Amino acid sequence: MNDSMPKNRSYRVAVITGPPAPYREPVFAELARRPGIDLKVFHAATGHADLGWQATEASEREYPHVFLENYMPERGRRLPAVGYLSLGLPAELSAFRPDYLIVYGYNQLSQWLAFRYAMAHQVPYALRSDSNVYLDRSETWQSSVRRRLVHQLVRRAHAVLPVGSANRMYWQKYGAVDSQIFMAPYAVDNDKVDRLVGERPSRDPSVPLRLLYLGRLLQRKGVDLLLDAFNRFVETASSTLTIVGDGSERARLESMQTEWARQQTHWLGKLPNEEAIKAMRDADLFVLPSRYEPWGLVVNEAMAAGLPVVAHREVGAAIDLVEDTVHGWILPTLSADSIYFALNQAASDSEHLAQMGQMARARVQDWSIQRTVDGMMAAITDGCPSRPAERERVMHE
Repeated sequence: MNDSMPKNRSYRVAVITGPPAPYREPVFAELARRPGIDLKVFHAATGHADLGWQATEASEREYPHVFLENYMPERGRRLPAVGYLSLGLPAELSAFRPDYLIVYGYNQLSQWLAFRYAMAHQVPYALRSDSNVYLDRSETWQSSVRRRLVHQLVRRAHAVLPVGSANRMYWQKYGAVDSQIFMAPYAVDNDKVDRLVGERPSRDPSVPLRLLYLGRLLQRKGVDLLLDAFNRFVETASSTLTIVGDGSERARLESMQTEWARQQTHWLGKLPNEEAIKAMRDADLFVLPSRYEPWGLVVNEAMAAGLPVVAHREVGAAIDLVEDTVHGWILPTLSADSIYFALNQAASDSEHLAQMGQMARARVQDWSIQRTVDGMMAAITDGCPSRPAERERVMHE
């Protein structure tokens, strides 16, 4: 735990974020528990239809929070750089009088209201996103405008809070210097995963190899590549595939399967986060075939559950957490053929596969919620001493 908070100093910290998310809840709860932090989280919405988890399953939110009304009509919420429009945010921030802002993302109008408040009131702010330098390839005019705006945001920011190495390089690409960078790695509640999964039994080589995909069924998630590979793999290897998640591609994806592959596939649909984690207990290998995945916290969860991982080399979590043939397989190219090759490698040695799962579980332990919040605390304590004297508060003994 970070103990760098100046003695008897209290800082008001405002976090501006989207709907409650099971991955962020423990981060906010841990930050609220840190001595000297007076936290308030401003949620720009209660939820939306595209969430990859059940909006009703959020924890009891063990941190002070406000749900802001979203004034953006439904038809405008999917437009680039629009999304949430929380017109009440400036008044809420003025009433709270934060010493420091942490803003999750920069592509929603509510976030820009937060940036405007911070600049107008000379409040230091930190940028937080999972943007990945390897995926920042778009050449559209909209991307050119975004890049110019991100440059300006980074230049005026007190800090950036990288989730991993690809995200750190992204911020550096847009002008972040070493003094602005405070690593706050993307993490999940490893202890929670451990409780839900429990001790993994020894793998029985006579049992079919159990593959798992967990995520939304969208084109960018690449599930079609996995199904193509599985159609071939299941013909020669005793195996099953479980798919947890739902989305607009489901009917098309189901129609892709051969008759035998369909019989060996279990489509579970969308599950609450805890039930999805429990599904990892009954798997041997996690496959993330995404075409576009800036980070992929489900990789953290799978590794914490003791599963080796198959993922492409540009997935943020795979870059930092997965060593090829040690914690799983890194795909050099993203294709059904490369996935098929990895599946055959996994099937060839079940004993080694179990060892990889153990090493994956050990590897991810250092990527913890505590480390995430330590990074945030370092940024806060670095930025707040520069606040004007009249806005500094001393805690009463």
